[in-house]
Amino acid sequence: MNKLAGSPLRAFVAAVLASIIWVFVSFTENPQQVTPFTNLPIRAEGLSSNLTLVDGEGRPIPVPDAVVNLNVSGPQDTITRITKQNVQPFINIAGLEPGSHEVAVQARSIPSRSDLDFQSFQPATVLVQIEQIITASLPLTITTVGQPPTSYEASLPIASVNGEMIKQVTITGPASQVNKVVGGEITLDLSSQTSNLRTRRNIIAVDIAGRDVEGVTVSPELADIEVRILSSSGIKRVPIIYTTLNSPPAGYRAEVVLEPAFVTLIGSAQRLTEVEFVETQPLNLPNSTQSYTATIKLRFPIGVTPRDAQAADSTIATIRFVPISTEIVLNLPLVPRNLPAGLELSYQPKQLEVTLRGNAQNLQNLNNLALVLDLAGRNAGSHSIQPSLNLPTGITLAKPLTTISVTLSAIIVPTAEPTSPIEPTEPATTPIATPTVTEPISPTEPISPTEPISPTLTP
Repeated sequence: MNKLAGSPLRAFVAAVLASIIWVFVSFTENPQQVTPFTNLPIRAEGLSSNLTLVDGEGRPIPVPDAVVNLNVSGPQDTITRITKQNVQPFINIAGLEPGSHEVAVQARSIPSRSDLDFQSFQPATVLVQIEQIITASLPLTITTVGQPPTSYEASLPIASVNGEMIKQVTITGPASQVNKVVGGEITLDLSSQTSNLRTRRNIIAVDIAGRDVEGVTVSPELADIEVRILSSSGIKRVPIIYTTLNSPPAGYRAEVVLEPAFVTLIGSAQRLTEVEFVETQPLNLPNSTQSYTATIKLRFPIGVTPRDAQAADSTIATIRFVPISTEIVLNLPLVPRNLPAGLELSYQPKQLEVTLRGNAQNLQNLNNLALVLDLAGRNAGSHSIQPSLNLPTGITLAKPLTTISVTLSAIIVPTAEPTSPIEPTEPATTPIATPTVTEPISPTEPISPTEPISPTLTP
């Protein structure tokens, strides 16, 4: 029994001793070794497709702008075969949002080995800047440098891709860089150009100062450019005149602004002298009075064509309906207000002629109008007062109101004469006057101066 119990124990002890001997022999014949590696590039992993790493200038970079030094430890026979190509430093930036982040540096072996250990990272962390990738649609501008020789003129350049005219380009890149871009630009030199120019050029993203913006992509990258070079002897610039099919709503007139308002024509000298303007296709005015814009085709006279094919056959019309103004003359009463206590007012005239301007319908609806003379705060004396007139919306004064001269005077209250009191017991009686009849004096008999004439008494 003891013999059987001792067999497993002896087997376990033998296995442990064998392992110890194997480890001792292995470390003796293939000891651990540490090897330094320097200036290793760092790879970024886990970055979302709509984000990018950028450098200090905001330009996108595929890897962090840093290198790392580290030590690799492992069995001697393995370390001796390890090169820089077998060591991959990296940072894991999965889930990080736009902004600045300090991230720990890690490393792995290529191919992967479990007996290697990476130590002593210098630096242990790196600072990375992450930005959102955005896209913007911006205008394409073709800038010309120089002019064709005398008696030659250049038409507006036309840009196209695969035969389709383009006026916009798509800019993609880090948000900070795309936000600097105002558009795509192509520059052409037309000096000494006497024949039509056809060329293919790169489109450059530029900022508001015309400087190139780096770190963004432009789509399309190339465009075909065509410029017509024409003899100026057969060119004429004429205005565009709009026409209408119908009249605007009653009481309104149409104001039409065209953009462009002129068009340059080419043709024979004789035919161009006969053309003074180009008409639009007739505008069909609506019944409503709401402003609107419309693109209208042009009607070119026979024998002439537009010089610039880029915007040749149409113009943009902005139509606004404005009430038709008329004037009326009214005689309105002058109404005093706020007369101070104890004063009386005199003024002339009592009415004033007023000229009003507005649309006919509003003028017809006027009623109960009066000019107000505001006397508040005035003292006795003479004053020049500007009348006020409260007018409805849409009605205005065609002429300024005349000032009115007013006079304010203190009110004089008369003093009553004192009377004798009446006796309450006896009613007062009024004596009846007895008329005295005198004989008429004969004109032939003079009155003697010595005989006084008795006065006639009246009670």
